[in-house]
Amino acid sequence: MPFIKSLRAKTLLFALVPMVLVLVVAATIASSAYERVARDVVTQRDTELARVSAARLSEGLSQYTQPLQGIAVEDNVRSMEPARLDSAIERAQSLLHAFDGGVAIYNAEGLALAPRQATDFPVPSKLDQMRGTLRPVYSDVFEDAASGEDVILIGVPIVGDDGEFKGMLAGTCTLKYSLLGATYARVLEFEAGRSGYAYLVDGNRRVIYHRDSAQVGMELDTVPVIQVTEGKIGAVITEDASGETVVSGFAPVPGTGWGVVTRERWDVVMEPIRRYGALILWIMALGSVTSGALVFFSISQVLKPIRNLTRGAERIAGGDFDHTVVVNTGDEIEHLAHQFNAMSVVLKESFAELEKRLAERQRAEADMARASEALRESEEKYRLLVENQTDLIIKVDAEAKFQFVSPSYCALFGKAADELLGNSFMPLVHEDDRESTARAMEDLYRPPHTAYVEQRAMTRDGWRWLGWMDTAVLDESGNVTAIIGVGRDITKRKQAEERAGHLLDQQVTFNQLALALGETRDLDSIYQTIYVHIQALVDAWGFIVSSYDDETQLIRAEYAMHKGVKVDVTGFPPIPLAEPGQGTQSQVIHTGEPLYTPDHRQALEMSRTEYVIEQDGTIRPGPPPEKEDDATRSALYVPMKVEGKTIGLMQLQSPRLDAYTREHIDVLAGMANVAAVAVENARLLDTLQRSNEELQRHREQLEELVAGRTAELNQRITESEQLNRAMANLLEDLQAANHSLETTSARLEEINQELDDFAYVISHDLKAPLRGISQLATWIGDDYANILDEDGKRKLHLLTDRVKRMHALINGVLQYSRIGRSQEQAHPVDLNHLVRDVIGLLAPPAHIRVDIEDELPVIVGEPTRLAQVFQNLVDNGIKFLDKPEGEITIGCIDQGTHWQFSVSDNGPGIEQRHHDRIFRLFQTLAPQATSTGIGLALVKRIVETSGGRVWVESTAGAGSTFYFTLPKREKGERV
Repeated sequence: MPFIKSLRAKTLLFALVPMVLVLVVAATIASSAYERVARDVVTQRDTELARVSAARLSEGLSQYTQPLQGIAVEDNVRSMEPARLDSAIERAQSLLHAFDGGVAIYNAEGLALAPRQATDFPVPSKLDQMRGTLRPVYSDVFEDAASGEDVILIGVPIVGDDGEFKGMLAGTCTLKYSLLGATYARVLEFEAGRSGYAYLVDGNRRVIYHRDSAQVGMELDTVPVIQVTEGKIGAVITEDASGETVVSGFAPVPGTGWGVVTRERWDVVMEPIRRYGALILWIMALGSVTSGALVFFSISQVLKPIRNLTRGAERIAGGDFDHTVVVNTGDEIEHLAHQFNAMSVVLKESFAELEKRLAERQRAEADMARASEALRESEEKYRLLVENQTDLIIKVDAEAKFQFVSPSYCALFGKAADELLGNSFMPLVHEDDRESTARAMEDLYRPPHTAYVEQRAMTRDGWRWLGWMDTAVLDESGNVTAIIGVGRDITKRKQAEERAGHLLDQQVTFNQLALALGETRDLDSIYQTIYVHIQALVDAWGFIVSSYDDETQLIRAEYAMHKGVKVDVTGFPPIPLAEPGQGTQSQVIHTGEPLYTPDHRQALEMSRTEYVIEQDGTIRPGPPPEKEDDATRSALYVPMKVEGKTIGLMQLQSPRLDAYTREHIDVLAGMANVAAVAVENARLLDTLQRSNEELQRHREQLEELVAGRTAELNQRITESEQLNRAMANLLEDLQAANHSLETTSARLEEINQELDDFAYVISHDLKAPLRGISQLATWIGDDYANILDEDGKRKLHLLTDRVKRMHALINGVLQYSRIGRSQEQAHPVDLNHLVRDVIGLLAPPAHIRVDIEDELPVIVGEPTRLAQVFQNLVDNGIKFLDKPEGEITIGCIDQGTHWQFSVSDNGPGIEQRHHDRIFRLFQTLAPQATSTGIGLALVKRIVETSGGRVWVESTAGAGSTFYFTLPKREKGERV
């Protein structure tokens, strides 16, 4: 081994080995960190990809529920009559080609009604789900009893006018042959390399769609499939059935029980990353070889003078006297010692070579410094990635003590990292959520060693809801050594869910109250029903209903309850309406808005009239005792309004301070308006009954008059038998008069029969009694015009106007409620012909001119709805004209993607503050009997349902211009 012992070999080993070791360690650390970051990025990418695919698939499925929903709202379908159902399905076949397994209609119990060969509903659980939600349902895969094929079922509810669930319209699609496969393929195919694809599973882990058709219908038990059927969202790296490592993202499809799973080979994902890592290693290796070559060259240059001296000494020993003779011992140092006489020359040359060696060493150190800087920059990038992460990142040990906290976590909790590290995170969790958090974290100790937790935590800004996705860190034995959690603030989502629950509870309360009030017309029963429903919702320790008479301007107590006991209100004196700003009840009447006094005693000090309800229910004036435990401490006054007019108010009292919340006030305001309608209907019915009694009295008086007249005529006939033939003509006249009386008597019997029929009709729906009232009022005005006084005629005319207004109001509300639910197929409509037909139907007076300013287009839409829009706008211009000559102009402008129409008039104009109000339901600026306040609301509903908008530009006294837009549509497109 002479080479190893040489000075050149030793120098090379000591210079190259440390440099190579440093480069190898740096390359290993950089490659490992890069691969870890790449793994996290890929799992996040696949999670988002699965979520987006699931959302897009949910939107794509709507194109199959929309045809079913369009059919389900048809009158033939909602009738639930088998013959009409068969006809409806047959007419809609062209819209249902996607349902290759057939379409059927079931009643609320799941029995098949149409077609006749259909079997009963195969998935009872989905029928129960639809009955509770009234939303479309999507079934899991099941075997069709008739064909034996694996199928899925898509159903929509059939709902009556009263919102009652009547049945289901459902379509069946086979997994292998249905057109839904095109929708799956279009939505689920994504560009993730040639090895990546997505598939769809149902709630029972059976495959609905897969790129490999052999997989369709099979049940899978892979980790991502299990996770998605549990409603989770995320991504995992696992091995598939063939042992190949894959990365899979998963997310549930909104509105269904299905889930989307993506799959991509891990080696394909990591291939470019590893190629980049290999390239870095090759660059480092090349750098090492280059550095080694430079060092080798440098050392060779350093040792060259020594070798030259050795050769020179050998030449001198051979007889070359031009050189100094040296001692030849075989060792370089020994040769240099024997050449002492040439030391000055050797030292000079050696010094020059040492300078060159120093420069080469400095270059080598510069190369190492650059390598170290590259490593430092890589570590800095990883540190910035963690510190700038907006999500919360923590790491705790098996005892739940912090090992790492991200800057975002410290910022949220307002604590430094030193305050948290080494301490348990559980004290920061709300005590009500600690048990559920501990239970959820038990999943970390069993595969797949992940858990999702939602909890409240005390942050810098108070209690906040946080959602955590936790992952366990395992050692080589599979034991949990640490837990990494990634969290996010979900407080806004939780608050939105809570608000949605409150709104649903309010709607249920309104529906229950309306149903209960619809079963009675007795005022005391109505008041009692209102009290029972309110008492179930809030603390109604004291409850008073008062009416307000606009003519007398008096507020009068009608009903009162105290601690569950009804109080006699006859002792309550009426309260005169006070000036605005004075008196609690008067303020409510003036403003039409609820008034809440959280401290009732303080409010009583400023009130004009004070009353105290004693323990036995008696009423006495004066403020309550200061130290009485059950005295009223908070009170709420809610107006009762009908068509925007306040007819009374409800007063609620509680012995607690600040007993009512904003939500209570909103719910009670809605209940008060429902109650007001019921009270007004009961009063109207009572007025009608009193009118009938008055008519009965008039009929009895008329019968007495006829009976007396008949007796008088009979007496005259008896006396006429004693007269001579000269009185024969008079007898004939009397007989004719007697015949006329008999005809009158028969007519009276007919009127009595008609009154009986009228009483029977009242028990039916609302419109039939209105028609009866109108007809009866007409007869009374004609037959008893000479009996009724002026006051009676005025009241009769008022009753007729009220009936006409109620009839118009009902028709308007029915038209308003059907918009958006009952649709017809859109087709081209020539608006020039349609508008001229509307003008001809309205027949404007001679002093009003209606012009069509521009050539109107042919648009795709519903003719009936379009006619209603133009008819209401033109009719308003005719109806409210206040000038001797009227001008109404209809125009249109092409706005590219839509048409803009205008209807202008030179009428009285509308103040700016009323521009929004006139489009609200039951709002009108003209207190006329024929104005229902529905016309412009109907126009707004039709235009907005069609995808447009409507507005008005007007000033008082300068006329008005109503604008509305309609989008351009293709033939056959649903409006």
